[in-house]
Amino acid sequence: MEPSVIGLLGLAGLVALLLLGIPIAFSLLIAGFVGLMSVSSFNTALNAIALVPYSNLLAYVLITVPMFVLMGNLAHHAAISSEIYDAFQKLFGRFPGGLACATMGGSAVFAATTGSSMACVAAMGPVSMRQMERHGYSPRLATGTIAVGGTLGILIPPSVPMLIYAVATDQSIAALFIAGILPGLLSAAAYMTLIVSWALRRPQDAPRGAAVDWREKLRSLKGIWGVSVLVLLVIGSMYSGIATPTEAGAIGAFGALLIVWLRNVPLAVQWAAVLDTAKTSGMIFLIFVGTTYFGTFLTYSNLPSAITEALQALNLTGPSLVIMCLVILVPMGMFLDAISILLLCLPIMWPALKSFGIDGIWFGILVTKMLEVGQITPPVAMNVYMMKTVAPHVSLRDIYAGSLIFLAADMVTITLLFLFPWISTWLPSLMS
Repeated sequence: MEPSVIGLLGLAGLVALLLLGIPIAFSLLIAGFVGLMSVSSFNTALNAIALVPYSNLLAYVLITVPMFVLMGNLAHHAAISSEIYDAFQKLFGRFPGGLACATMGGSAVFAATTGSSMACVAAMGPVSMRQMERHGYSPRLATGTIAVGGTLGILIPPSVPMLIYAVATDQSIAALFIAGILPGLLSAAAYMTLIVSWALRRPQDAPRGAAVDWREKLRSLKGIWGVSVLVLLVIGSMYSGIATPTEAGAIGAFGALLIVWLRNVPLAVQWAAVLDTAKTSGMIFLIFVGTTYFGTFLTYSNLPSAITEALQALNLTGPSLVIMCLVILVPMGMFLDAISILLLCLPIMWPALKSFGIDGIWFGILVTKMLEVGQITPPVAMNVYMMKTVAPHVSLRDIYAGSLIFLAADMVTITLLFLFPWISTWLPSLMS
């Protein structure tokens, strides 16, 4: 049997294991082990399971993962999200859909302290949901706004999925992080535009908040000064070239720890943040180990090269290949989490894209945006289920209905990012 055919059978076997409910890391290891035995030998498979994970986890840059995760967890456990929301509520509360816009703006700011969309929902959800319900907001608008606002956590830097993408495709982590700033702001603006349109069309769904004078608005900003300085330090140090992404991650984690200490957060809460970081990082690294092992099997099977040659024979253009890859990500986003999708797809997609001369930074932003869509797309929409835990009294049907309306804004943003690559590449081109 041809090695490339064994590679396709290995992919089919992986899908079957996932459908059986076996955790993705172990599904990858099992499929990779059986596949390597088939294309090579038992000894090769055994040696690879000992050497491949070790050699890949030695990458110094992976230290960034727990650093940024810790930064986000400390910010979450220190209840920084409530002060961020309060400031945006006073700034936007009087406008049509003001409280929902405040939630979206607060999510964008909190996203700059964490690399996880679910963490963003968990942090912003309780305080914003409570306020929107108190003011008579529609449950669909309220829950949809929070669930979709959380997706900004993986587009606005720092971002764990972006970090994984950069490692898998050998791109500059700093450049990719900086590239996410403008697309992240564009996404937030598109969401806010949709919210305002919703509020103008159905004012009963989004009653206006109380008027607040400018003095009170300015006073509310003092609650977010620490986070603002922290974000500027992390992003600014990478943009200027003063710090590497790994060093910036350490700066962010230490800065978040200082904020926690200044706020006299109990030691038990700090320890909970550390434990959450260990659990999340361990899960990410275990999936990373499984994917690198499965990727070794794909390399032995020569499947990525066969796919690249087949695509080149079709005389496709680079943009059409990019569209094809983005479309493939849609059904995958319905069933898998962001990191799993990246580690499964990139070993197959990236060699073909690279041979067509596709800009890795631009494609990385498009992929991240598609991963955002997957966070709210049924049946396995992680942000929707997280929102359900925040607001258990709201039905899943209403949360889905509220979230999926925002797909219109996502499609506009993705189209703009595809047609105008400079939105993603301009800031990285100015880096030191």
